[in-house]
Amino acid sequence: MVKLGRRVMTTGGGAKIRGYMDVKRRWTGDFEYEYQDQSSLLGAAMLGRVHQQGGWSPEALECAG
Repeated sequence: MVKLGRRVMTTGGGAKIRGYMDVKRRWTGDFEYEYQDQSSLLGAAMLGRVHQQGGWSPEALECAG
């Protein structure tokens, strides 16, 4: 089993709508929600870095965080 933390990242244009975080909290629980802009671009950059480093490793995870 994987232990989950309290921080939840939310993305997308809909997440910018006033009241969205309140609704999300009501639907999914009282977590620490944070909005992340440009998540697709950041994810692509992380994958590119992993590829340049020769594959996935614990060190790649540390660089991504």
